[in-house]
Amino acid sequence: MEAASATGMFGRNISERAASKAMVMDIFGITPGSKTIKALRLQDQSRIKAASKKVSDKYQKQRQKLRAQKSRKVTRQVTRLADLA
Repeated sequence: MEAASATGMFGRNISERAASKAMVMDIFGITPGSKTIKALRLQDQSRIKAASKKVSDKYQKQRQKLRAQKSRKVTRQVTRLADLA
């Protein structure tokens, strides 16, 4: 059996992962219906959204940590200058 593209086999633009799940079902003789395809697509969309949020949160925390480090560095430099004066 020939591998199907994300749009070829089902005539819809669905994600690669949802398409591969549907393709596996098809290989085993289970024809996925429109609601199954829709459910697979929704699972993919929520998975991608959660992953995106996780990455965004990670980089936001990194930026906050960097700002805090810079702030502490400036505070220490000001304190040293005040001690020298």
